[in-house]
Amino acid sequence: LDFKEGGFENSRDIFLPLLKAKEHIVISICYSGSKSFSSYGLRLGALIILGKNEELINKTIDEQKIYARSSWSNPPSVGLNLFNYLMSDESLYSNYVNSLKQQIKVLEQRASIFISEARNCDLKILPYKAGFFITVLSKNSENDYEELIKNGIWVVPINNALRISIAGISTSKVIGLAKKIKDIIL
Repeated sequence: LDFKEGGFENSRDIFLPLLKAKEHIVISICYSGSKSFSSYGLRLGALIILGKNEELINKTIDEQKIYARSSWSNPPSVGLNLFNYLMSDESLYSNYVNSLKQQIKVLEQRASIFISEARNCDLKILPYKAGFFITVLSKNSENDYEELIKNGIWVVPINNALRISIAGISTSKVIGLAKKIKDIIL
């Protein structure tokens, strides 16, 4: 959400309707701070619990604590320290926001190039709104993955699709990529 078109200032407005949920409903939202803070691999995140019934909220929190601790242990302290550091000083946070806005522009530019070129060569993709990945439809994703790798194009095969990280490719390498993929996976 932090990387959606137009910046992230109002990105959380999407959750406002959830505040109208009935009292017997508890909502869990996973948040990836490592992506938001451009610190991939630091496992910085949160589980945000929304609800109106305090007993149900506390029960959900207790259950999630057990599950999280038995599954993932504790996050590395580097991510938590980064978060605390950025939030401790308004000018540091402002610099982070400005950097994030620049990253958003780069992703939007890369996505625009890829999507436009995909349309031009009739490469089928799933709708893209924002973020790091564009998904290309594939009739045989495992075979297409293997062929693309042989040609130096790194993707992640998913059921009947290939996930492309526009965040991990320079803008210059995005140019012409859709056509290359289309030619290989025909």
